[in-house]
Amino acid sequence: MSDKLSRREHSFGARRARTYKPGPVTLAPLELRRLFAVGLDPGGWTQVTPAEDTRVIYVSSSSGNDASDGSSPSRPVRTLQRAQALVRDGSADWMLLKRGDSFEAFGDWRKRGRSAQEPILIGAYGQGERPRILSGTRPGFLTLRRDGRSIDNLVIASLDFRAHTYDHFNGDGATAGLRLTSPGRNITIEDVRVAGYKDNIVLDPVGGTLSNVLIRRSQVLDAHAARTVGNG
Repeated sequence: MSDKLSRREHSFGARRARTYKPGPVTLAPLELRRLFAVGLDPGGWTQVTPAEDTRVIYVSSSSGNDASDGSSPSRPVRTLQRAQALVRDGSADWMLLKRGDSFEAFGDWRKRGRSAQEPILIGAYGQGERPRILSGTRPGFLTLRRDGRSIDNLVIASLDFRAHTYDHFNGDGATAGLRLTSPGRNITIEDVRVAGYKDNIVLDPVGGTLSNVLIRRSQVLDAHAARTVGNG
């Protein structure tokens, strides 16, 4: 499959796995004076239309190689760190994880999407269960404040965050599935399962604000914290 997506559309989040569908990019009527590249499909799931210059990076822990460029499902990279390095800051790039694979935590996410209508998409490809993020007692997905910079315009979809080694007593204040502590705006979290952390989702910007954060059609389950770990 080519990484040239200007003639393709992608929907994510249905209970069954979804794949790319050939078809034209739909333009909004000229009277609206803008292209609505992010909207809802007939089933009510968020649909992101790629920009003309969208770069797709495929990631597979089972068949990937970090020496690859990640440009197609047959040439995926292996780690999330390598994939994030290939995502361009301020772009409309997509980072797609292979369904059924397991990955370590994202670590510190630093990339911003171009705009609300041309976001960075972090999602899934292929068939099967959501990609699993096995982050243990660490944050599965983390943003940090630095130099007044905000992390904006992200869509995070169809991932499964698991605190697979957290036992109620061995975590700390950062034991969270998604921990957004950088200021930011225009962030959508959809069709995500996050379970078993001290705090499953944290929205706590340091020295700024988070605005237009949408969490929808997701499973947020079984957060738990002992007094020794902190409030939760």
